[in-house]
Amino acid sequence: MALNITNIYFKEEREKSMKKRYLAALMAVTMTLGMASTSLAASITVTNAQKDETYDVYKIFDVTNSGDNYAYSITKDSQWESLVDKYVYNGTEVFTLTPSANDPNKLVVTVDESFTGDAAGADFAAYLAANLDGKIADATQIPDADKAITFEGLADGYYFVDTSLGSLCALDTSTDTVNVTDKNPDPTIEKKVEEDSKDEAGQDAWGESNTAHIGQTVNFKTTITAYPGAENFVLHDEMEAGLTLKADTITVEGLTKGKDYTVVTTDLPKVGDADFCGFADGCDFHIEFAEAYLDSLTKKTDIVVTYSAILNEDAEIADETNDNNTKLTYGEKSKTEWDTTETTTLKFDIIKTDEDKKLLAGAEFELYDAEIAGNKIDLVKDGDVYRRATEEEKAEEGFKSVIIEAGKVTVVGLDANTNYYLEETHAPDGYNMLTERVKVEMKDGNLTTTMEGDTWADDNGGVQITNETGALLPSTGGIGTTIFYILGGLLVAFSGVVLFAKKRMNSEF
Repeated sequence: MALNITNIYFKEEREKSMKKRYLAALMAVTMTLGMASTSLAASITVTNAQKDETYDVYKIFDVTNSGDNYAYSITKDSQWESLVDKYVYNGTEVFTLTPSANDPNKLVVTVDESFTGDAAGADFAAYLAANLDGKIADATQIPDADKAITFEGLADGYYFVDTSLGSLCALDTSTDTVNVTDKNPDPTIEKKVEEDSKDEAGQDAWGESNTAHIGQTVNFKTTITAYPGAENFVLHDEMEAGLTLKADTITVEGLTKGKDYTVVTTDLPKVGDADFCGFADGCDFHIEFAEAYLDSLTKKTDIVVTYSAILNEDAEIADETNDNNTKLTYGEKSKTEWDTTETTTLKFDIIKTDEDKKLLAGAEFELYDAEIAGNKIDLVKDGDVYRRATEEEKAEEGFKSVIIEAGKVTVVGLDANTNYYLEETHAPDGYNMLTERVKVEMKDGNLTTTMEGDTWADDNGGVQITNETGALLPSTGGIGTTIFYILGGLLVAFSGVVLFAKKRMNSEF
């Protein structure tokens, strides 16, 4: 009686604490009952083994063959004997172990004829893989580079091939040379940040970089592409000082927190290859995925992680970026490269001048988000610059937004593709105050300038605002009083002449 088992997949299911791994091996095997005269070659090559991962081979059965006929046996003292003897598929005990007439310690393996096909083989593989804890491998290798490795000098047998990566492997025992190849690609990650604008289709715009104002919430998205056999997934995330994580926003779409994954934000290792953080201050958070969830993956799967941070008062300004770095560790010592997004916040210079472009001091401004009415933007003075205030600063008792005092000053922490408006609240002495707000059109870069001495050159950048002097009114000590004196004297003289003439006329008559 012959039984064919082809394309059997093995998936390791042991949890890390129990040395649990995913095992996945494709075995094309023809199993034929009866004794055979020749044996199998005992050499297994893993063609694409990965550096620092562990590769184990386990012999389940002893095997002899003659052509396409194979005979399987197992010894009474084998670490697999009790597992094989208890295995049940669809309610049927699959394997019958019968002592050999020539060797009482040798058990001949007879297979129930109902046990056939890919589903049966996959079930048996999963059963064995779930019970690898405590089992001793017949051979183990940990390659020092990504390369092919070969297990030689093995006893003839029917083998599991176990990898700490948990990836799928193929094992063909029908040839003298057995080649095992990882079938699944390595997991990958893709990191994106949301721009606070819409794309051409009106959808949220996600990319590798964005701009934001200080105090703004910035949204991030990391997509992990995973495959069956995934193992020991930990997502690492590190934010630079200008970003403050909002830990309560960390979510894995479609999964249950506490069951399928755990978020860790405290007591994280700070640096070193062992923890894969690689930053002096460590990561801001880890997401550890449950082995039970990873076990459930049967096809290529995108795992989408979303979370938010606030651009804070420590943000790098303008030409520098505020980076968020993410990587995935998996298997025993495998990891992706860091994937990074960049968040930029902008600045502009105010240059207050007279009509000759000469710098003027003494002007005061407030910043608004609209040309008329709108909301005043609260500011703090931070060294020599004016910075947009954070929500925490505004919530402090006694907080009061500062007034911009120009001259030449810089305002920082602003968003791109946004219009701001400066309202003059006090003009330099001797100059008229502006009657309308001045529009500051931030596009995709800074509005900065350099002065030529105390003069602003035409088209030399920044936001240049001109104050003009008013007309001079007459004063009490000037010609305005003198002319009244002259007119008064003339009137007095004229009155005297008239009076004299009248007296002379009266005397003549």
